[in-house]
Amino acid sequence: CEPVLATSVQASESQEFAMHFGDVRDRFRLLVLDGFRSDLDGRRIRTNGIKSSAHVYRALKSAIEQSQPGHVYVPYGNFLARTAALPFGLTRALRKADAEAETLLISGRYLQPPRGIAQSLRQRFLLELISRGPWENVFHLDDVAIEQFTNHGGRMAQLGKLMPDPHSETPTMDRIAAREQFGLPVDGRAIAVVGLIEKRKGLAALMQAMRDASTRLRPTDRLFLIGPQHPEAQAMLAGEFADLVAAGRVVMHDRRLSTDEIGHAIRAADVLATCYLHHPYTSSILIAAAAAERPVLGADTGWIGRTIDQFGLGHTCDPFVRESIADSLVASLDASQHYQPTEAGRRFVEFSTDRNYVAHWTARLRERIGLGPSPDLRTWQWALGGEGCLARAA
Repeated sequence: CEPVLATSVQASESQEFAMHFGDVRDRFRLLVLDGFRSDLDGRRIRTNGIKSSAHVYRALKSAIEQSQPGHVYVPYGNFLARTAALPFGLTRALRKADAEAETLLISGRYLQPPRGIAQSLRQRFLLELISRGPWENVFHLDDVAIEQFTNHGGRMAQLGKLMPDPHSETPTMDRIAAREQFGLPVDGRAIAVVGLIEKRKGLAALMQAMRDASTRLRPTDRLFLIGPQHPEAQAMLAGEFADLVAAGRVVMHDRRLSTDEIGHAIRAADVLATCYLHHPYTSSILIAAAAAERPVLGADTGWIGRTIDQFGLGHTCDPFVRESIADSLVASLDASQHYQPTEAGRRFVEFSTDRNYVAHWTARLRERIGLGPSPDLRTWQWALGGEGCLARAA
């Protein structure tokens, strides 16, 4: 097989491209596509709106015509899923190349129950458009989305399959060594926000909870903020919550982290916080925390709340209720020293490995070229305690 990566000029010239593909650049052919609509500074392509969607559609069609692939992956299909069924040549190009196509959708309005008849009809129309596209499989990272696909019925129920949201294994490091790496205090217990430090992650509620629960916390209990800070977060830390910073209750390490450093930052904490506001989607930090055997304090709604409860990954709280988050903060820190992953939690971590991610992506291709299922393949049914870990991804 000769892998061909088709992408935009803007993407191929980006820092992210160099970071992610630099070490493997000699393993694939790069097909650079022009003709996308750019934003005002010309650095990123526009993907919203009818004209921008048309450019993305034409780009995929052009890539298929130029490379004549046997199999096509669209690993972020949100912009194409609704337009791929339009009769402007994409399906014809796939048939001419005798190729099959698979795509992955991320987030989406169908993760929320429709409110009213209008939203329900719009959702059904959207899923029907997706189902009429030239897809062999339509993957999603959220099991609720797969439920919606199944409930829609018809071809959509056959296309929809759950894809792991993968975590990459990072070198293990003990708690003290991890804290020393980031210049953090090595004594006491800590709950941490890791990654981009921003308001939507419930930052204000967490810091307020540190105040509200101060008499129930130990003097050396702290909130670690490990990662680059959004300007809004910087303003909060320098203003409303400056007293917590001055008292050492909130300790910061403000810079961008590599993948390995994110793993180390997680291991520096006793509890990881994912108290995100209005976030029904998956959380890579929660998955990485489960893999590092660290409990999580997360919002009690959406994928985060459901996953924590289903697999015994820690505590949940209502991030909009002060008493709830303060009580849960204390309870999660108190329970952290006795935390042990459950068997269900271990299955969830195994399901979420990058090896399983690869196995799901390649399941249909392996079938087409006469190979058996990957030994790394783990299905969602297996993660839930059922059988069939080597069954076809579904």
